[in-house]
This record gives sequence, C-alpha cells and structure tokens, in this order.
Amino acid sequence: MNLTPVQSGWIKLADIKTALFDELQRAELAVQDYMNGIEGNPLDVVQHNIKSAKQVMADAKAKRLEFTRMIDEKLITPATAFEKRMAEQIEQAAAIELEMRKQAAENAQKQQAIANETAALKAHIVNEWFRIAAQYRHDMERITLESYQNCLKSKQPVESIPNMIHDMKSILDNWKLPEFQKFERKLVSDGLAKEIYDSIEKYNPADDLETAIKNISVIWSTYSNDLANVDVAIESIEKHKQIAEMAFEMDLEFETATNALIAEAETMIVETPKVKKEIKIKVDESEQWAKTIVSNFVRLWPYVNQYVRVKSWTKLTIGQMADALAKHINETGNVIPGIETIETCK
Repeated sequence: MNLTPVQSGWIKLADIKTALFDELQRAELAVQDYMNGIEGNPLDVVQHNIKSAKQVMADAKAKRLEFTRMIDEKLITPATAFEKRMAEQIEQAAAIELEMRKQAAENAQKQQAIANETAALKAHIVNEWFRIAAQYRHDMERITLESYQNCLKSKQPVESIPNMIHDMKSILDNWKLPEFQKFERKLVSDGLAKEIYDSIEKYNPADDLETAIKNISVIWSTYSNDLANVDVAIESIEKHKQIAEMAFEMDLEFETATNALIAEAETMIVETPKVKKEIKIKVDESEQWAKTIVSNFVRLWPYVNQYVRVKSWTKLTIGQMADALAKHINETGNVIPGIETIETCK
C-alpha cells in the first residue's frame, strides 16, 4: 500500500509519540522508585534521591518539549499561518471599512447640519414676515392712539380735528416697515438661501395700511365726547394699548413657537452610519504613570468600582485600574488631570 507523504508523516509522528510516552512512563516509574526510598534513610540518601528524581524529570521534560516543539513547528505553526493571513486580510479590510464608514458619517453629519440650517432659515423667514406684519399693524394702531391721546391731553379744539386726521394719514402713509432681521448662515449657500426666500410668500402691507387709515376717522369720531371726559378717555385708551401690547407679544410668541415646531417636523433626517468612539488611556510605562493611575483609581473608587471584574483582589493590576478609569471617562466625559487619553473608532 502506497502512502502519501502526509500519511507517512502522521505514521512517523505516531511512532515517535509512542516511543516518547514509553520513555516518559519509564521516567515516572524511576521517580517513584526514588521517592519510595525516602522514608527511613539517612539524610544524604534522601537528598541524593530527590536530586536524582529532579534530574530524571528534567530530562523527561526536555524530551517532551522536543516532541511538542516538533509538533508546533511541523503542524501547529503552519496551520495557524492560514488563520493569521486570513485575519490580516480581514483586519485590513475592516480598517478600510471603518475609514469609509467614518467618511460616510462625516458626510451625513454635514448634510444633516445643512438640512437643520435650511429648516431654521425657512422658519426664520416665515417668522420675520409674521413679525413685520404684526409689528406694522401694532405700530400704526399705537401711534394713532398716542396721537389721539396727545390731542386730548392738550385739549385741542374740535375744529382742528380734520387737520389732525389729515396729518395722521400722512404719517401712516410714510410709516416704514420694521427691518428684516438677518439670519446668520454658515452652511446654506447664497443660491439656496435665495431659493428659500423666494419660495415664501412676502408680506404686502397695502391692505393693513388701508384699514389703519380708515380706523383714524373711527377713532376721532368720538373726540368731542372724549374731550368732555378727558381723564376717563385717556385711561380707557391706555388700558386698550396695554391689552393690545400683550396680545401682540402673545401672538408673536405663539406663532414663532408654532413655526419652530413645523420646521423641526419637516426637517429632513439624514441616515448616519454608526461610528462608535471610545476613549482609551495612553499607556506610559513609567513609575509616575503607575502612581497617577493608582491614586486616581482610589480617589474615584465609588464611581469606577462597577467596572472592575476580578476573581481575586490580589491579582488586580494597574492595567485593569486604567481600563476602569477609561470606562469612567467614556461614561462621564470627565477629564482626569495627569492622564492622557486617545480616541479610537470602531
């Protein structure tokens, strides 16, 4: 029967193993003989027997190591070489994948930031047009009432009211809209900002101006009666102005909050690949580093003890203390003076 080189090798290895085990068994029996001759013998014989037994065991161990080393060189090492090469390739691929994931996450975060700013810009423009319209209407009513109050306070004659109304209309015709407050853009481009601005309906003050001008005649229509009760009329106007101011502030606050909620609900959510970041303590093989780790471990014991897993406290190492401190830093974000950290991604 013709055997392959591999089969021949296995048979040869089996023969070597059988011969070795026979030698090891003989060595064990020899040690037993030496140990059986311990009790009842003089000290020099006992010492000689122990020394001889140790030598037999050392020789046996050397032969066993020679055999296991041969197995390691001929079998285990070549076999594990396949795994090592595969692991290296996978590790290289994993590193590439991590970098791709980090880049994808960075791009997604940028897109999300742009989407958030875009939504905030839309909400800002809508809120500004609402504020401008509300402020414009409020201001025209306010200055009309203030003018009317001033006429009552100075007790202008009824005959002068037509001129007052005329002047008031002129003031309203020339009343400027409140300025549009600027939005501080960081990510939204000029082109996109203009596109957003143009897509939102602008406020047209013409109808509100016409209503305010008509309201002048309505307010002044009771002037002669109010002039006869100046204090009561002025107090009534003051209360109306206060109520109008409160209503203006409440409407503005409600509208702004509502638009913010709408903008948040409509904001595009960009799917971001997960990149787990972990803080590790940089190892410095120095006495000072070890002292720093131990002292901080003891100082922060109430917080770091939950991260310690040991079967025997006598075997707790400085490395395990450092790992516990690192987990504490990851959990809390705290900085520990004297301990340098590095960030890793997975």
